Amino acid sequence: MPTVLKCKCDHVLAEWDTLPSEDYSGTYYHRVFSDLGGKCPKCGRGLPRPEVFSQVMSVEVKPVQ
Repeated sequence: MPTVLKCKCDHVLAEWDTLPSEDYSGTYYHRVFSDLGGKCPKCGRGLPRPEVFSQVMSVEVKPVQ
């Protein structure tokens, strides 16, 4: 299942062909956070720190159109 990580402004921060595995889940967001300098490149909004990401993330499942 394709996975998309978006900012609240709807800008796509990262995309994967499948859900990151449990082994990888601890590092995928940290890598995105580090690569983007901790903020959205479109709106400048600060992204949640990796330590609290799992507490604030939300999942939305949408059908493929």
